[in-house]
Amino acid sequence: MKNSSLFSRLAALVALSFSLSSSAQEDPQVVSEEILQEGKEKENGAQLKTTTIKKNEEIRRQQKMIEAELMVNDGLQLFSVGNYDLAIEQFKKALVNYELVSQTNPQIKEKKKFLSEQITTSLILQSELLVAEAEKEADIALFKKAKDNLVEAKTINPEKEREINDMLLSFAEAEKRV
Repeated sequence: MKNSSLFSRLAALVALSFSLSSSAQEDPQVVSEEILQEGKEKENGAQLKTTTIKKNEEIRRQQKMIEAELMVNDGLQLFSVGNYDLAIEQFKKALVNYELVSQTNPQIKEKKKFLSEQITTSLILQSELLVAEAEKEADIALFKKAKDNLVEAKTINPEKEREINDMLLSFAEAEKRV
């Protein structure tokens, strides 16, 4: 086992010596200096590559954070004018971007919690609008969409389960009247 390892090292040294300059092949001191220098260059290159990867990852996270913030702002504007479908879409995209930024950062966790609440509120308000329209138009499909929204809201925010269940019962009663 030791002989094969020694043989491998010797073979590598011989192969390396062919790539060394002619003066290095004649002087053992020059050979060892060139080998050490190549090792340092490889080490520095590896460190540089690692540093570059870390910087690129940090830049990617910053980009995702900026994109998420823009999506949240867009979602809030859409929410404020009652365009809940598009607001929900923007909030969900922002949530995905926050996930890509960090899953452990407390500030990001707070932002994700805020978005979950915004999505839930948007789904509930959208459901109420759908039920009002469903009653007016006598459209069973709108009742179904409203109930689906509430089920999704309950999944996103289980803390509101009781409130949402009450709304589901209310919607079922309204559907029977139609």
